[in-house]
Amino acid sequence: MFGSGRREGVITVLGLCVAALTVHAVGTLTGLSDGFEGDQVLARGMEAAHRVAADGNVPLWDPAGAGAPLWAGGAEMLYPPWWLLGRGHDEFWLPVLVALHAMLACAFGFRFLRAQGRSRYSSFVCGAAYGLGAHTGHLSANLPELAALAFAPLALEILQRIVRGERQRHVAPLLGPALTIPFWTGGVATAACTSALVGVWLFAYAIHERHRRGRLLLIGASTTAVVALLTAPMWLGAIEMPSHSITQPHNPELLQTVRRVVGPLLLFFAILGALRRQRSASTFRWLAFAGIGAAIALLLPLVPTKFVAATLWQREPDAFWWPVHFALVLLASNGLDDFLDLPLRRRAATAWTMVFATGIAPLGFVLGERAASFQVEAAVLFALAMLFAMWRYLGILRFKTVVASAALMWLAAATLHEQARAVRAPLPMSALPMFGSHEDRPGAPAVETDPLSPLEQPRARIAFDLFAADDEARSAAKARPTLGTGLRGLPADFVSLAVVDARVEQVFEGNAVSEYRVTMRRGRGALIVNDTWTPGWRATVDGVPTPLLATSLGARAVLLDGGTHTVHFDYQPRALYIGVPLGIVGGSFALLWFLVAFTRRVVSSRKNVEKGRLKQKVRRPPTAAKPAMATKAIDGSIS
Repeated sequence: MFGSGRREGVITVLGLCVAALTVHAVGTLTGLSDGFEGDQVLARGMEAAHRVAADGNVPLWDPAGAGAPLWAGGAEMLYPPWWLLGRGHDEFWLPVLVALHAMLACAFGFRFLRAQGRSRYSSFVCGAAYGLGAHTGHLSANLPELAALAFAPLALEILQRIVRGERQRHVAPLLGPALTIPFWTGGVATAACTSALVGVWLFAYAIHERHRRGRLLLIGASTTAVVALLTAPMWLGAIEMPSHSITQPHNPELLQTVRRVVGPLLLFFAILGALRRQRSASTFRWLAFAGIGAAIALLLPLVPTKFVAATLWQREPDAFWWPVHFALVLLASNGLDDFLDLPLRRRAATAWTMVFATGIAPLGFVLGERAASFQVEAAVLFALAMLFAMWRYLGILRFKTVVASAALMWLAAATLHEQARAVRAPLPMSALPMFGSHEDRPGAPAVETDPLSPLEQPRARIAFDLFAADDEARSAAKARPTLGTGLRGLPADFVSLAVVDARVEQVFEGNAVSEYRVTMRRGRGALIVNDTWTPGWRATVDGVPTPLLATSLGARAVLLDGGTHTVHFDYQPRALYIGVPLGIVGGSFALLWFLVAFTRRVVSSRKNVEKGRLKQKVRRPPTAAKPAMATKAIDGSIS
């Protein structure tokens, strides 16, 4: 592990993977992670998707027949490992998937730190801190964000190879797919932070290196196009997703969140990294990045929004702390390298670090009145300072071994402690409160319903008391629901006529197709289907396309005249009929781009080799050595 060859690097990565798997295996077998139930939101969503697929339908939408995107987000269907959930063995697969993605986070974190030029030892310790610890343990109940955190260093490593070497241009086509994988896992918050960091970093390199500016900007534009095309089913589905009023999540406990993200281990190593005096060091860059990331993560949940439903930063506030966590890992690796590689500065660094640690540690005991974990972390921080003060007595090799062992033990304990308490708040489904009991919907979590809305109503009915559902009428209808049925976009010249003998018969209903037969002799009204309205629904009356309206509560409605009519509903979402072809185009473009770049690299390498051979002059092989002859200096005779 302490060598400099490729074999030692492979051994180190395997050691990190084994360490991550061991931590979660020990927690499962010994009961240290008792109470961990995993991401039940994702598991129940995949269970609903499997039911849809078993019926022969596309598992991207609500299985209850509404056609709306799944309450789990829909993006999770694009990531194959999640397909293992929802088949009746979630108690086994949930811990396995958490352990596997923790292993990937450690491995990819180590590779990126090595690409940054960090030593193998600091990359080992800080790679473990990236994939283990309190922050990642807390995200164990949010598998999409944990998987996105695991794949984030992969895109950054590819970017590092592009901007630091001309001969690495053949990896540029891989940047787009690497940025897309975190979106496919469903971790949109972490994926958005990663994409923003890659964009800013690439733009900064383009400004700094004028001779490569055009090429880098072209790579950035092409990568943006690839990511937009590959994620087309997601953002098109998000555009069509209806929004309903749901309970806004509570503000997170900021003190606990900061404690989980920072931690005593990263804090101590980051202090070492902040004490660097080298001009070429990137410490101040990552300090600024950590500060900006912390400000954004603190302020985003407090930003007011005009959307009815909770926004992304309100649903997943903890995931937006990824930039702070990532910057602290980089600062920690800088601090370890600085301490181990510069012997003349060890004494000053140790002194200043102990001053900071002993100054910060008492705060943990003061804050420990609210949470005992602060006292424990204060003791860990002080113990690290004392350990670094003993490096001269331990010797450098034993000192490295003790520090690595202590770091892994603390990271394991913090992971299991936070994992046992991690709970993911369920995301309410985009559904009508009037459509049956919410608990009866397959895969839907419990959610508060409007007490003024009836929980049980017929699937379809004829309504005659209609009015235009503008803002004033909608608020009045909410205050007095007996006013009638409000329709959005109701024509001004439509006059309803109530009759008694109107009947509705359901012919058939599927996930994306339904049909009703309406008998109404001389009246005029609207067929109301208690299903979620989305822009993807199309309606025909007796085979003729007709406008599809929405009620004030979000149900589907079709205006009808007297007579017997067959009303057919067909769901044609843009996420499927437009997004999937766009995704195929994006994947094909990325594959073609990679093949062209790789072919050019191989051809250019062969040309350079042949050109070098042509320039070489043919030399005769040296003749056999002749025996040396000693001559006399005086008469020149041969002896």
